[in-house]
Amino acid sequence: MDINNIISYRNRAVNIGIIVLAIAISYGMYNKQLAVIESLKHTKDTEIKKNTALGGIAELEKRVKLYRDFVNKKDSSTLINSLNRIAREAGINITSLKPGRPQDFPMYAKDSFSIVITAKSFNQLARFISRLESHTDIFIIENLSVRPSGRFEEGESKDFLSADLTVNTVTFK
Repeated sequence: MDINNIISYRNRAVNIGIIVLAIAISYGMYNKQLAVIESLKHTKDTEIKKNTALGGIAELEKRVKLYRDFVNKKDSSTLINSLNRIAREAGINITSLKPGRPQDFPMYAKDSFSIVITAKSFNQLARFISRLESHTDIFIIENLSVRPSGRFEEGESKDFLSADLTVNTVTFK
């Protein structure tokens, strides 16, 4: 064997060793960067889910604000006018309507009204209650007491039912 061949093989062996070492180092760097990229993809997916949830929350907050604005457009005279209109539509006579003392709670205020009504039939009374509870001003009947009015005479169409109601409405703060 020739010395030049040995030197040539030795240089090739060193070169092959250097190449293998470079490949091993670059493979290790590649795996570390691949792990970083996968972590970033996972973080990105998590952030996208968070943004979607936050978008949904923001939309719900807008709806809640709209409902609060809708529910809070109340004052006593408007509510009394609404009650009178509902009674007139149902054919009910309001004999007494007294606003109660407003009650303040941490998140809302409750206004109440004591109402005494007379009706010619249970159907009129039921129609009044139905319209009252389905009205856009959100009335809640807390108490209801129905009794004969004592004004019923045979052959006449006078009112024969009398009812006492306590009606509440809520205003959010």
